[in-house]
Amino acid sequence: MAPKNDINLDSILHELGEFGKFQRINFFLICIPVTLAAVSAFSYAFAAGPSDYRCRIPECDSNNTNEIEYTPLWISNAVPVKNNKPSFCKRYKPNINDTENVILENECPSILFTKKEITCNTSELVFPNKHTTIANDFDIYCEENQWRLTIVGTLNGFGQFLCLPFTGMISDRYGRKTVLMGSILLSTIVGIGRSFSTNINQYMILEILDTSLGAGAFSTGFILGMELVGPSYRVLACAILSICFALGEILLGVAAWYIYSWRTFLRVVYAPGFILIFYYWLIPESLRWLISKNRISKVQHVLKRMSKINNKHLSDKSLEVLLNAEDKTEESEPIKTVNVWAALKNRTLLFRFINCSVAWIVSNLTYYGLSLNSVAISGNKYINFISVAAAEIPAYILTTALLDRLGRRITLCGSFFIAGVACLSFVVIPKGGYLQIIFIIIGKCAATTAFTAVYIFTTELFPTCVRHSVLGYCSMLSKFAGTLAPHTPLLALIWGPMPLVIFGSIGLIAGFSALFFPETLNTKLPNTIEESVNLSKRRRRQQATG
Repeated sequence: MAPKNDINLDSILHELGEFGKFQRINFFLICIPVTLAAVSAFSYAFAAGPSDYRCRIPECDSNNTNEIEYTPLWISNAVPVKNNKPSFCKRYKPNINDTENVILENECPSILFTKKEITCNTSELVFPNKHTTIANDFDIYCEENQWRLTIVGTLNGFGQFLCLPFTGMISDRYGRKTVLMGSILLSTIVGIGRSFSTNINQYMILEILDTSLGAGAFSTGFILGMELVGPSYRVLACAILSICFALGEILLGVAAWYIYSWRTFLRVVYAPGFILIFYYWLIPESLRWLISKNRISKVQHVLKRMSKINNKHLSDKSLEVLLNAEDKTEESEPIKTVNVWAALKNRTLLFRFINCSVAWIVSNLTYYGLSLNSVAISGNKYINFISVAAAEIPAYILTTALLDRLGRRITLCGSFFIAGVACLSFVVIPKGGYLQIIFIIIGKCAATTAFTAVYIFTTELFPTCVRHSVLGYCSMLSKFAGTLAPHTPLLALIWGPMPLVIFGSIGLIAGFSALFFPETLNTKLPNTIEESVNLSKRRRRQQATG
């Protein structure tokens, strides 16, 4: 086993600049794939999302299809209406004896119909706009077939469940840059291929393949960005990366709004991923990962570039440490890889892992569930989705201040409680109107804060050698629970507030469990298992001396 090197990267970054020009350039480049990660995560919400439509009423609708209204004033006379929406495939049976009243009154009175419901021909449907989804091309219509659309979201989550632990292990063994490039490029190829699907089975296979290959892009970019900057800029880096993901959601919603064809939509939003081809030459590998692998010569090369671009110089002491570390590496055996399960044999780390998993599961289910339910509530689904995504940006900015002032633990706990209360309030909020979207936005802001806090918390609680693996496993467990999120809008058919009551209840539970985490504010990222286990002791020593 290679001897432990004595490189203190945080001290070196303090000399060269914790967020200098070199870091800013590379951080900007990392933000691009993080933004694109939203495409793989949410594109199915529009390509395979629920559509609105109703039966065409020959007795009342115009013969000119361009003049047909989706919700005319007479709609409740001819079609069953529930929650202010016409039934998809049901209409009232015509009363044949009174059809002449249509010509006499130029309207559609209730006398023309009985109250007996019949199923209409799906080839004669009326849509509110020109947008198409896979439902149009693959003939997936009527209430009883909605599960076939929601199963696409489940497969999306299941693909992430399969991908994330392997992404973490590959990243910890072969490097962050390799995984970041591979994830986006493979997702891009499969995502564009999905736009050429000819049937629902083919689409679902490519959906799960897309997320199985590309779901690790955000976590990899997050780790790479966090390991690029110094300790005092970690929270800022976390906020910027998270804002980029929210911008990706907003751009996705705008693209879905203005691009009518789901096939064209997928090709447009996935195509930018091909720019990752050039990242092999544009960005460096993580310094912390290189140090953990004792690749000191590459560390020196990256630090020389950083020194030149930041216009800063390393002290003689730091140069001596680097040279000595290189000598030790040449004389030593290859470094032994630490397995994540070996690290979790430590009871302290195992308890943290379980607690992190609970926080990840709840934050993921609430975060994605609120996004998907925003599409299902009344109003323009594109505006709702964009509004809820935009609400994340002030939440990330607020999170930056809270994490540095209140600390990680209190911020995580408080955000879970606020999200829980906001969701539970739907029991008493009246249906329709802006009040629903306002409380969903409040819940999404709190869920966003929790999602950000748990990301940075997990990064700071575990050592470099298993950091991405632990992040991957926690995320995997959360994605397994997240496979339920696409089905939660269906629970509203049983009881309107049910999905949000579930989110609120588990939010309160997670808020309580967050109190058992050690505080990591102003502590350096642990490089070894020993440093990780002793986080609480190191924090107390820092407070005593600072």
